[in-house]
Amino acid sequence: WYFDDLSEDGIPAGFNPILGEPVSQEYLEAWCSNERECRYLEPTTTKYWEDGTYGRTTAEGEGYRNIILYRYAQAFLLAAEAYVQSGQGDKAAEKLNALRERAYGNSDHNFATVDMETLIEEQARELGHEGHRWDFLKRLGLLQERATMYNIDAVNMKPYNVRWPIPQTFIDLAGVQQNQGY
Repeated sequence: WYFDDLSEDGIPAGFNPILGEPVSQEYLEAWCSNERECRYLEPTTTKYWEDGTYGRTTAEGEGYRNIILYRYAQAFLLAAEAYVQSGQGDKAAEKLNALRERAYGNSDHNFATVDMETLIEEQARELGHEGHRWDFLKRLGLLQERATMYNIDAVNMKPYNVRWPIPQTFIDLAGVQQNQGY
């Protein structure tokens, strides 16, 4: 695991220009005060897991791994979404059924037609834990509703939380306005 915080002089001792500085176990333990609050780095940033278990804070980065930017399944989901929004649930079903047949190896779980709720659920199954859910729900205008419905950490989410705060350094440099609510 690595981070790229720089010291005041710009380059800390032991700095690796490619990876940054190694993060100690003490740093991770301070960062993650308990299991519920701990946030793990994306697994695509490492090739080797020290204890062989996915998602453990004892993981150690040993190299680079290609990062998936766009999956073939996303094209099918996007096409299905377009069909649903244009009232063509049967054509949306064709797209989702191609994904389901690939996953299940048969057509036993296929849809006859697809509505928006079915599409939202299928997107969660197909792209679960890949980092696309926030943007997907935000684009549909459902982020706050779904986050507060299923995530106990988001019960206090406000409408303005669908946008991130702009860092003060950027505001100072570019003279832009802070997002409303921050």
